[in-house]
Amino acid sequence: MSIKNESIKDEAIRLAKQAKTASRELAPISSAEKDRALYLMADQLEAQNDYLIIENKKDLDAAERAGISEAIVDRIALDASRVQAMAKGLREVATLPDPVREIVKMWRRRFPHGPPGNIDVSCGVLSNILAACCSSS
Repeated sequence: MSIKNESIKDEAIRLAKQAKTASRELAPISSAEKDRALYLMADQLEAQNDYLIIENKKDLDAAERAGISEAIVDRIALDASRVQAMAKGLREVATLPDPVREIVKMWRRRFPHGPPGNIDVSCGVLSNILAACCSSS
């Protein structure tokens, strides 16, 4: 395994451990607080729309210079409609019932799992919605 791959693996493990810790800290937070956080995140996405698009353009330029495929570059590209879709997705998640601590069976309850480690985060809208779902599931 190359040094580059090893550092990616180490980074993934570090992030997974942080996510597990965060999920335990989020577990006692009320549904209303989680929903409020999701709405605030959506508001900030919209408020920072111009900044996000400008910074994303830098990432797109770097990706193109690095020879990243056009399909991937398109998936990570942000424009006003994609930022709006991300905000809308967060608001939609906030309207869903909170399953945390819901009794699934008499001997089992659901707790936050944190982010899945095998998701493709090259799609900004999907990543945003998955993060919201992981904080609410």
